Amino acid sequence: FIAKHNQQPQEENKMNVNATKIQDNDDQSTDDEQGDLIGEGVQFQTLDTYVEAPPDYTKANSIPFKVVCDRLEQLWIQRSGKGKRKVTKQEKLAYLLPKKLLQFLEGGSPYPYLRLIMPASDSTRPHTGLKEAKIIQTYKQAMNLPRDGRLARSMEQWRDSNMTGKQAAGDISAVIENVLKERMPCSGSKLTVGEINEWLDVVALVVRTRFHMPTEDVSEKSKWRRDLERAIAGGRPNEKRQDKHVRLIERLINKNLSPLEHKWIVRLLLQNIQIGLNLRDILGYWHPHAMEMYNSNNKLESVCSRLSDPVYLRLLNAKLEKSAEDAMEGSRADWMTRSALPAKLQQTISPMLSLRTSFDTFLKEVADRHHKLDNILPDEAPSKSCLAIRHPAFACEIK
Repeated sequence: FIAKHNQQPQEENKMNVNATKIQDNDDQSTDDEQGDLIGEGVQFQTLDTYVEAPPDYTKANSIPFKVVCDRLEQLWIQRSGKGKRKVTKQEKLAYLLPKKLLQFLEGGSPYPYLRLIMPASDSTRPHTGLKEAKIIQTYKQAMNLPRDGRLARSMEQWRDSNMTGKQAAGDISAVIENVLKERMPCSGSKLTVGEINEWLDVVALVVRTRFHMPTEDVSEKSKWRRDLERAIAGGRPNEKRQDKHVRLIERLINKNLSPLEHKWIVRLLLQNIQIGLNLRDILGYWHPHAMEMYNSNNKLESVCSRLSDPVYLRLLNAKLEKSAEDAMEGSRADWMTRSALPAKLQQTISPMLSLRTSFDTFLKEVADRHHKLDNILPDEAPSKSCLAIRHPAFACEIK
């Protein structure tokens, strides 16, 4: 009896062990199935692990350059005080970046367009090295102007109002525009923003080659780009840089650019747009976080690429919402710290006890906290429209 009694628990233990092994195998198989469904090594993407996707420039590159010049010219007229009425800065921004244009550019990067209207802020393209004197000599040679001719002398003496007129004196781009109106007037070209950017890149390529700077790796070159590169590579072995610039200007003249387009080409070469709007104005109007990102890396191309990517915007908004929650928690902790101790009946707690203060002091404290919270919250946050945030007096009345 004792032997049978001792043997029975051993058999039960074996059965329990076997059952435990079967259960462990089932759990392991379930975990394996879940692992197959979820995926091994999957990591949630954050701003720190974000990989920049290749941007799409198709839409921005297709904008006609003539339209861009017309809008820039109107803004320049307003800045010079020649307009019929004074226009506000917000109206200028809405004219330069209209809603239809921003809707058209959705799904792609606006970098090709923004780098044209803000050439001095584009770190990707170096300065062309062309100043007023070089530009005058280049255009004179490209237009085959006689050295002692009236037009050539007006270009050389572009600061003299007696030679150029009062309106154009001191502005080399306006002087070249007037000369082209008389010499070879054209209605306008069909060049796009993308083709003008390619032309400017090739002009900068002359400077890169001279100073042995690293050149851009362009995987797919258009026919226009290949033609421009042949123009600067097909000269004599020891020719001057000005001869290469002359051939590039001749390519533009052959495309029938209007005098107004040449005027803005000159300003792009000088990286001096002068439309009364700076980098902060334009980037702030395009996106609320654009200027903050630009200050962190000074790369306009990266700013446009990231803020045009829905994945990056989702990650950015999630981080901003988390920062706003942390700020709200910090503001709350200033008045009532968290405690793991329970509250008891018949005993008062700190939030129930009023502080001795005045209405003015209380209103100021509430307004300060609400102002900090309003600055931290993203623009699209629902709390932005809360009356208690906008008008702290309402909260004081309720309290």
